[in-house]
This record gives sequence, structure tokens and C-alpha cells, in this order.
Amino acid sequence: MQLRYKLRLAGRYLRGHFRRYIFLLIALSFGFSLITALTSISNGMIDNVYTGAETHYGGHLFILGFDKDHDTAIRITDDALVSAAVAASDIEYEKIVRRTNCFERGVIYFNGKAVRQKNVFGIDIENETDSFPDTGFDAETAGAVGLPWIMLSKMTAEELHLQSGDKVILEVETITGQKNTAECLVTAVMNDSSLFGSFRSFTDRRFLNDLMGMAQDEYSSMGLYFRNLRGIGEKARRLQAAVETVLPAAPEIAEKADLTYQLSQQWPGIRYFVVSLPVYMSEIVDLISALEAGSYAAFAVLALILLASSLVTYRLLLHERRTEIATMRALGFHGRTILNILFFEGAGLAVISVLIGYLLSRLIIMLLSLFSYGSIPGFEIFLNNGRLTSSLPPELFIVNIAVVFATVGLAMIFPAGRSVRHDLAKALSGGDF
Repeated sequence: MQLRYKLRLAGRYLRGHFRRYIFLLIALSFGFSLITALTSISNGMIDNVYTGAETHYGGHLFILGFDKDHDTAIRITDDALVSAAVAASDIEYEKIVRRTNCFERGVIYFNGKAVRQKNVFGIDIENETDSFPDTGFDAETAGAVGLPWIMLSKMTAEELHLQSGDKVILEVETITGQKNTAECLVTAVMNDSSLFGSFRSFTDRRFLNDLMGMAQDEYSSMGLYFRNLRGIGEKARRLQAAVETVLPAAPEIAEKADLTYQLSQQWPGIRYFVVSLPVYMSEIVDLISALEAGSYAAFAVLALILLASSLVTYRLLLHERRTEIATMRALGFHGRTILNILFFEGAGLAVISVLIGYLLSRLIIMLLSLFSYGSIPGFEIFLNNGRLTSSLPPELFIVNIAVVFATVGLAMIFPAGRSVRHDLAKALSGGDF
């Protein structure tokens, strides 16, 4: 029998027996919606961790200079050689950012109160505007009043009871160990209370360089952004090899412990390090792995429940249709033809289930994203402004769809096979399998 006739018969049988499939349709749709919502939210949580880290550290792969002559200050003094090393590595990147950081040596003063910062970053805002899309940043206002701009974290603003438009005093420690201060205008308060966002500030890099006694073209780190983290280890090795040819370089840094050990050593002047984002996040990787393992376990449980319910339902459905299938055999349909029709019928049911399940999953995700979870201790790192977000890459969506089709196929293969091999005379008389 030609394929189009098999498909036509499968569609006709699916419409004719649709009421019998209602329970299975509900089970498949609801199961697919839960699996899709689960994988979307867990993947979105992981993406939030990496997005927060990218914004915080300023890239995916970094070159840093550590100056032992100035109390291990992070300082790159030769941008030309560093840029030459990047070019020699032949790595394709999306953009490069340069940042200065005085770390915990920065303090914000306002109305007699002080809050020490974990990080004070000096950035080139024209190159990093896309990293701060929701801050309402306005450098022109600060320029109009003749003051350097600064963006503060929400936690700093709350502790000092200040808001955008207020003037603060920024105190930093210079590379030679002295204190230096300057008045700044708060141009934005960043609504980020996560692990990365707490007690950090951003200001103009050249202004921070002046305040810290660094030259205008110096900086602490060069960060390279890529489309994603795939192949980041190989890119780090290529950049390491290129840096070693033109600059005094530290050995390859594979994990955070390597970085800690190397920084405990002594050397004259500046030594250059190549560090990838996963190295910085080594303490968080275990947390991400646990989240992934939990989502996979829940995924497997849902898939097994879906398979069990589908198997029972299909056994009952095909048992009720045993006389119909026997009649098809009596009319000359081959067993393989009947199996093809039944599988096409199941595939049609799977397609409808996926469509309904996907719409239901979007509704579940939308409802969950309406609530703020920022008050849950330690959970902020997985959130975006206190809320859950979702992310469903095409390959993950295809896997979810494959689970539904595999469930239908596995659920029907055994009862369908028995129905076409059953004794024809007994089946026509309504006998059991």
C-alpha cells in the first residue's frame, strides 16, 4: 500500500477513535509541558549564572597583568603587546573590553556613612552599553555638571539611602598604597542583588586610572567575548601560547587553585596570566552541575511516568480495537501495513500532544515568571532581577519532542505487534489476546 493511503487511513482512524485517545492526549500533553517547562527554566537559570558572570568579569577569556613591584596590583601597561598576542592567537571573538579594577580597596561615602565595595570597575561605557540595558544610565548628565559618573549596586544604594542623581565620594587606594578621593554623580542604581551584583560599582576607566595613579592607556584586564563558551579551553591554550611569545607569562591556568598558587609566588615586574571564565567560576561549577543533575533526574522520572501511563493506555485501546484490526487482516491487509498505520496514527497523536504541550509549557513558564524569588537566600544567582527566566535551545527542544515520539512508539510496539499476530478467527470472534 502506498504511503499516502496509509497516512490517510491513519488520519481517519485517529479522528474516528479520538474520544478513546483523550486520556492519552492529556497525559502526553501535560507530560511534554512539564518536561519542556523544566528544561527551559533549568537552562534559563544556568544561563543567568553565566550572564551574570560575563557582565561581572567582562568577557569569557581574559588576559591579566599582576605587578609584584606594586603589591600584586592587577595592571597591564603594554596594550600594544597584549593586542599583538591576541592577534597572533588567531582567535575569532565578538568584541574586546578593557577594564580597571581596584577590588575591595574602594569605598563609597554619602551623608557621613560609608560602604566598602567588593569591586570598583573602570569601564569604557561606549564599548559596554549592552551590558547595562536596564540601568537608565546617562553619562551626559554627569558631564553637564562636571563630575565623573558612577553606577552603584542596589545593595549599596539601600545601605546609604541614596538614589540616582545624588553625589557621592569615591575613595580608592592607589597602586603605590595612598588613599585618593573624588566626588562622583550617581547616574544609575543597578537592580542586581545576586552574588555577582552585590556591592560593586562601575565608573569611567580613565577617571579611575587617574584616581589610582595609573596611566590613561593602562588597565587591569582585557576580556574577550565569544558567541558562547564552546571550545573555551582550546581558545585559552591558543591565547596562552601567543602571550608566552611576546610577554613574561605565567604557566597555563586550568583551575582556580592554579591561579591561587601562582599568585603566591614572587617575580619582578608584571607577569601576564590567561584565565577563562570557567576558572573564575570553579566554585560555582559544582552548583551548576548539581542543578543539571537534578533537572536530568526529574526529566527521567517524568519520562518514565509518561511511558508507563502510555503503555497501559495503549494496551487498553488496542484491546478494544482487536476486532477492527482482525477485520483489516481478513480484508487482506498485511501485518506490516497495519503496524505502519497504527504508528502513523500514534505519530499524529504525538504531534497534537507536542503542540498543546508547548503552549501549556509557555503558560506555566509565564505564570512562574510573574513572581519574585529574590528573597530566597542563595537563589539570587540563578535569577534575572529576582525572577525566573527560560531558555530552550533548538537541540534541547528536539530532544523533548523525541521523548514524546519515543514514548508513543515504545508504548504501542508490543500491544500492536500482538494484535497483528493474534489468531485471526479468535480475534474476529472477540477473543482476548
